[in-house]
Amino acid sequence: MNWAWIFILVIVTVLAEILAIAYVYEYSRSGIMGYFLLGVLFYAGVCWFLSRSFKLGSVSLIFALESSLTLITILLVGRFYYREMWTLKEWLAFLLIIGAIILLYFNNKDKKKVNHWVG
Repeated sequence: MNWAWIFILVIVTVLAEILAIAYVYEYSRSGIMGYFLLGVLFYAGVCWFLSRSFKLGSVSLIFALESSLTLITILLVGRFYYREMWTLKEWLAFLLIIGAIILLYFNNKDKKKVNHWVG
């Protein structure tokens, strides 16, 4: 399993998802169709990058990484871009997510990708 490529693809997926959410949000506020179309374009990118990453690792690993890194990114954007103060629960969630990513890495670092769809 190539962790470096998996991590790069998941990071790009998360960034595309955050941009897609931002553009769809802007569309909901302004009604400008260009924002909507950019959101759809970035969501298409999410699908493409996820499909590439699924070829390198298990679905459970990729989905867990993508979901947890999306949550971390949203927490960080809220903290540093919108200047939101974190509560104790948000700090705890942040630390637990980081811990979960570390556990996933050590649990999956020596596993090989198995294709169960081949007859």
